[in-house]
Amino acid sequence: MTERAEDVVDALQEAVRVHMLAEMPADDGRLAAMGFATLMIEYRTWRGRFVEPRPRRVHRAPSLQPTTLSAELAAVVDALQADLEHSVETKAVSVRASGDLEVCAPRLCTGPPCGSPACERARW
Repeated sequence: MTERAEDVVDALQEAVRVHMLAEMPADDGRLAAMGFATLMIEYRTWRGRFVEPRPRRVHRAPSLQPTTLSAELAAVVDALQADLEHSVETKAVSVRASGDLEVCAPRLCTGPPCGSPACERARW
């Protein structure tokens, strides 16, 4: 490969690295220290856990019924349900290794970022 071609490849890799690091939740510098190939694997694994947008039926547990929640939390759960039913992409939902859906939204959670791919608090 010529020197110019190597420069183009290096620039492309750096642009992709910057994009991946900007998309992923903040961490303690572990991601930035990874080599390019390892970071790509980590990014793909993380991104692959998000639920693809498509219309879905939503079953609410009894504890998530509007009558059991505060008005603010009921509005958040209603909005999330509407997004899922109407195929709106949401990063508030991811798939656990078990296949279960995991929901994490800032107004539903308290405490430090939980590290879940669905956790939006790490981005604030």
